[in-house]
Amino acid sequence: MKMVQVLKALVIGMGILIVIGMGVLGYGLYKQAQELDAGGARSSSVSPSVSSSAPSSGGGEDKTGFGEAVLPIPAGCEIAEVKPDGDRLYVIIGPAPSCARIVIVDPKSGKIMGTLKAAP
Repeated sequence: MKMVQVLKALVIGMGILIVIGMGVLGYGLYKQAQELDAGGARSSSVSPSVSSSAPSSGGGEDKTGFGEAVLPIPAGCEIAEVKPDGDRLYVIIGPAPSCARIVIVDPKSGKIMGTLKAAP
């Protein structure tokens, strides 16, 4: 009889630990979602200069983005593809051969880091 009571206590204890663990996991997911939501609001257009409407935090890193910016594209050209890679954003311009270029942008500041043009 004593062994049955010990096993019941163990099962109840493990059940309580599982419930507590699920609560901690849920809280962690909630906090991560809040951080992503606060830091994930970024403008989809890029440019070599930051707009005057960019928010300023007065110091430290601004987690709201860099504001509105413009990427100049030659006439008859269009953005064919955008590929993010770590701290760089690759904007592929095309489709005409005269348009073929890749613009490398810093997604945090919106500044153009460089341009690769295709040449025959």
